[in-house]
Amino acid sequence: MAEIILAEAIKNYQVKNYKDAFPVFKKLAKSQTEAAYYLGLMYYYGHYTNQDYSLAFKQFKKAWEGLYPDAIYMLGVCYEEGKGVEKNPSQAFELYQAAAKNESELAILKIAKFYEEGNVVAKSLKTAIELYVKLSKTNNAYAMYKIGSFYLEGKGLKKSLESAYMWLNKALSAGSIEAMNYFRYLGSKSKTDIRSTDEIYLAGISHFEKQEYEAALLLLEIAAKEKHMDAIFKLSEAYLKG
Repeated sequence: MAEIILAEAIKNYQVKNYKDAFPVFKKLAKSQTEAAYYLGLMYYYGHYTNQDYSLAFKQFKKAWEGLYPDAIYMLGVCYEEGKGVEKNPSQAFELYQAAAKNESELAILKIAKFYEEGNVVAKSLKTAIELYVKLSKTNNAYAMYKIGSFYLEGKGLKKSLESAYMWLNKALSAGSIEAMNYFRYLGSKSKTDIRSTDEIYLAGISHFEKQEYEAALLLLEIAAKEKHMDAIFKLSEAYLKG
């Protein structure tokens, strides 16, 4: 009976009916590891409850102890970002490796980024690209976007506009918002991009507030190129402050 109730709560969560999902997860979290994981997500993102990283970490840890695979990845995120626990990139990397053994695409993307940036491990664009290529075979949109951007910049791969646009178009077709942003940044707005310049600017501000600076700067660059005055001022302010 509990499994049926839990399955219904997960469906509610997936359609963003958080009001009905939250009390079920909270009730079942003590005995059901999957419920603990979803309760952790609700605390982490603040879905129908106050955002509380400490409580989120506690629930992810409980789910991880119950061997729930997705919780391993989220624990890694908590350690990487220092949310609910002291920041520890090395611990995060170990958890991502554990999650990757369960074929977690999100964890593999994180590992690729660690190698790309030389964070915790020795920098290796070769390893990062190998991981992105592996994920591209499962039609992973972000992985295809990264390969395209590497070809475009000549980063780890021989610069090739033809290969770059091929991969970026594949990523766009797979639903990559990053590829959509990249085309917009290059002044080649895709047909599927219906966002106004003001919407781009507001999205950039939202990323800034979440301290997601890389995404924020790209969006503000786009809005500034499209002559959005507030974006130009915000971008100037950001660069002046470093």
